[in-house]
Amino acid sequence: MDWPKTEGIIFTASATRTFGNLEKGSGFFGIDVKYRYTIRGLPFEGDHLHAVDLALIDQGTALGFVDDHPSGRLIDVYYDADDPGSALLLTGIPPSVFNLFLPSLIFQAVGASMLMRATARAM
Repeated sequence: MDWPKTEGIIFTASATRTFGNLEKGSGFFGIDVKYRYTIRGLPFEGDHLHAVDLALIDQGTALGFVDDHPSGRLIDVYYDADDPGSALLLTGIPPSVFNLFLPSLIFQAVGASMLMRATARAM
């Protein structure tokens, strides 16, 4: 994604537990963020962190982002030149995507191993 960048300002940022048991030290968190930016003299508000907003980050990461992005902080905002109302703060693949794919890769590897063993026994 090669979107142009402009300057914006944080309106609010907070961490929200999406699921898990906080008392047991488990759970995933999301970041609710709202920011304002201007393109060609027109004001816009955004609320997307990544292109894919997945609420699957740990508490420390979520709270760290919130601490680093207080209300009033100037930030870089990346926006779609064809649709300036579409914007996000972070480009690239969000780390939370790996939280989804790593377990599936482990299951695939175990399944492939079991299939190879079963096939070898049948021969």
